[in-house]
Amino acid sequence: MSITHLIWHYTESDDVPASVVDQWHKAKGWKGIGYHYLIRKNGNVEKGREESEVGAHCSGHNAGTLGISLCGSDTLEWYPTDAQYRAAGILGAELKRKYGLSVKDASTFHRDWMSTSCPGKLDRERLKAEMSLHAAQNIKPIKEENEMAVIGPGIEATKYGLEFYIGTPPGKTKSENVYVKVRNLKPAKAHVTVKAITNNAVEDKSFDLEQNKGAEVDVASLGVKGSTLVEVTSNAPVYISFDPR
Repeated sequence: MSITHLIWHYTESDDVPASVVDQWHKAKGWKGIGYHYLIRKNGNVEKGREESEVGAHCSGHNAGTLGISLCGSDTLEWYPTDAQYRAAGILGAELKRKYGLSVKDASTFHRDWMSTSCPGKLDRERLKAEMSLHAAQNIKPIKEENEMAVIGPGIEATKYGLEFYIGTPPGKTKSENVYVKVRNLKPAKAHVTVKAITNNAVEDKSFDLEQNKGAEVDVASLGVKGSTLVEVTSNAPVYISFDPR
């Protein structure tokens, strides 16, 4: 079966195993659990339907999509957990790579397709960030426009920061202006440096970010021209995205 999208859901329930969801869905007259994967509160991923089987998770859009559901509900204070985000990032990155999906197509929500609030409080930008983190391993090449990554000490895949090229890297369209966007994730203040390197010339800008605060740096304002290597480093975990304009 050709897969074109991942669709993310929540169970709108407490933490339950796939076997219980299977019983719920059979009670509706379905052949069994409608999701292809279920992510538990502790981050464990449980198998639902085979990927080769059409799911039953988004009426009218089941063919060509995979349904992934996180246990939880907006009425539960714990939903979604950090463990669920990490597991979703790993699973999403694997499926994205396996089926050659774009970031946008790998991060669609049930409510994007139908009139529903599902999957509730799940943060799409953090989901994208987690997928980027696990897809990239050691992040070096330029990535898809607006794709995000998480950097910071203790995050093995990106502990040295994020770097990418602007200008005309192989197979990419030239971008005259690239804005690096940064958002702090933790209560502690984050010290961030954006560095631009062209022909051994280095220009950089450093700034501090309080919790949940963001900043934007126009790389062109650093005074570099042509194909430029941009490095972003931080002493604490932060969201990083880049926005060619």
